[in-house]
Amino acid sequence: MDAAKSLGFLSGLSLLFLVLGSLWAHAAPITLPFIAGLFLSNLLLGVLLPKVFPKNPFFSGFHNGIQEFGKKANFAVVSAALVAVYLLGVGVTWGFSKITGKNFLRMKATGKSSWVDVSQKKRNFEEMF
Repeated sequence: MDAAKSLGFLSGLSLLFLVLGSLWAHAAPITLPFIAGLFLSNLLLGVLLPKVFPKNPFFSGFHNGIQEFGKKANFAVVSAALVAVYLLGVGVTWGFSKITGKNFLRMKATGKSSWVDVSQKKRNFEEMF
């Protein structure tokens, strides 16, 4: 049932917007009963009732809609976190290397060969490292 799936998706989306809006407006105490009610209705319609009535198309569609919303929200949050970590990690390292003039990969050609002639004689352990 596509209508129930869409209703489940919209219910998950409305819960997200309600939570984010209350955090943005610093109105969590005012909207807390609405958030709790919507969360409990999502829990009841999307998790508990599909387990009790597995053949009911409305409950299974609602469950699939909430599940689809969760996957999309998870993808968005993980992608944003990875981009932030990449920009912070690589950006800070790049800035540090530019400020200090450090070359971490040593990719520039020095004109000489990088070949090191290793003699075949026995060396002790400290010389090897």
